[in-house]
Amino acid sequence: MKLDAFSISLNVKDLEVSKAFYQKLGFDVFAGDVGQNYLILKNGNALIGLFQAMFEQNILTFIRVGMKEPTSLNRSTMCEAFRKI
Repeated sequence: MKLDAFSISLNVKDLEVSKAFYQKLGFDVFAGDVGQNYLILKNGNALIGLFQAMFEQNILTFIRVGMKEPTSLNRSTMCEAFRKI
């Protein structure tokens, strides 16, 4: 399966500290709102979502052109998916 896009959504303790860290790595704020506890950062084709107190685990999202919905995997569903490979 060819992926057209991939992003990681991270559950962070401090949105501002996390934003500063990823900006040092070359990421820029692409979307989101600090007031709503989330930011989307971009560096080239790489996307990272930073989410404070919105969910319990980190999430990987795989996107293929023509998919009806993106496929998101948390740690448990990701482990199950890799067992099938």
